Amino acid sequence: MSPASAPSRRRWTIIGLLNAGMIIAYVSRSNLPVALTLPDFIQSFNLSDVDRGTLNSAFFWSYAALQIPAGWVVCR
Repeated sequence: MSPASAPSRRRWTIIGLLNAGMIIAYVSRSNLPVALTLPDFIQSFNLSDVDRGTLNSAFFWSYAALQIPAGWVVCR
């Protein structure tokens, strides 16, 4: 490996990891509301409407709160 290709390889590794993180975030964001509407899921965990709302809110509030630190990390 030549010294000139090392920064390029590192750059593509970082881009790949950031893309993987974005895909995981997208999938979790889109699947949680769907799972909370499935009757089998609701019955398995004995969830009330308030419980499902609390779970959804907890996920999205934490997701929103971590957007700023995540943006700072991506800029670095």
